[in-house]
Amino acid sequence: PPHLRTPAPRVGQHGGVLADAPSRPSPPPRTPPRRAALAHAAAAAVLLPAFAVLYAVCVLTAPGQRQEDAVHLAATRADGSAAPVVTALTGLVEALHPVHLAVGLGAVAGVGLLRRRGLRTVAALGTALGSLGLAELLKHVVLPRPALASGAGATVHNSLPSGHTTAVLGLVLALLLVLPPRLRAPLAAGGALAAAAMAGSVVDEGWHRVSDSLAAVLLTTAVFAVATGAVLAAEPGARGRRGGPWLLAATPP
Repeated sequence: PPHLRTPAPRVGQHGGVLADAPSRPSPPPRTPPRRAALAHAAAAAVLLPAFAVLYAVCVLTAPGQRQEDAVHLAATRADGSAAPVVTALTGLVEALHPVHLAVGLGAVAGVGLLRRRGLRTVAALGTALGSLGLAELLKHVVLPRPALASGAGATVHNSLPSGHTTAVLGLVLALLLVLPPRLRAPLAAGGALAAAAMAGSVVDEGWHRVSDSLAAVLLTTAVFAVATGAVLAAEPGARGRRGGPWLLAATPP
């Protein structure tokens, strides 16, 4: 019967039988660049409205301000009662200096240029500097904090989004863009811990409210999505990976 027939061996030019070539594992599926770029634009289109909703609820409503002021006041009154690990993280936050940001940006530029990824280096620096610049502009110029709540802890000084959290997360995401793929998973894990530590520390220290840190994460991730989408659309041969953690899958190889 036809289904029981064995395939005939391949015969070479001089009558010899050719051995079948060993099968190679198929490469991981890739998303076409245009579709991947559109996916990143869609991610930014979700993150930015989420930022706006967070600001509207926590800053532009009296209940939101009262809840956040209560947490903020509790943090400022808890001096000396924090766990040792929180105290250590707070000390690390206080030791940060603008020169550390400059060193981080230099590392991003150095890695990108050593790997000869000029476009990706520009996108990475744009992620770090663009997100921090936007955070400071929104906090000090664009976003007001109306006096809707009264009582202890109330203030009209706007602190959303957190510049410290934006700076740390922006550098982590910038490095994800320029590092080789094998180093991205460890960086993503360590960077997530560093950004979370910074976000928690500035709240515990009383420098920021909880919404400030959350807004910083949303804003920085949105800028990263736009920058990575631009790389996927413009860099020859760049394609996004399907599956896996989003920050790693979103980063072109």
